[in-house]
Amino acid sequence: MFAYELDRRARAAGLPIASILTRPGVGVDAKTPERPGIRDSSVAYRRNPYTPWAQGKDAAAWSGVRALVDPDATGGEFYGPKRVAGPPVRLDPSAHTARPGAGVAERIWVELEELAGVTLPVPRG
Repeated sequence: MFAYELDRRARAAGLPIASILTRPGVGVDAKTPERPGIRDSSVAYRRNPYTPWAQGKDAAAWSGVRALVDPDATGGEFYGPKRVAGPPVRLDPSAHTARPGAGVAERIWVELEELAGVTLPVPRG
């Protein structure tokens, strides 16, 4: 909800930023290519029940990469694999998350500012 509200406020304020949401799916060590310090003998093996369906952590990062570099990606969009693994595609968000009831996003915004101890200077539209 916060990310969608951030995008709404940024647009309303005419700011040159966009809030694009992503989810990585499931990325596990066992499917991550070996790289020093990331997946090598120094990284402890952890059994993971999702391994048969998951992807490596390198592939899981592609949703965020797409949101950053896809020239067609716009604020308020949501990217991730269709299921737990796969290439990032544009997804339909849950309506209660993207378009919550009246006042819900504002209350969450205020509560998050209080919890973080900061005020975000993005005016409400």
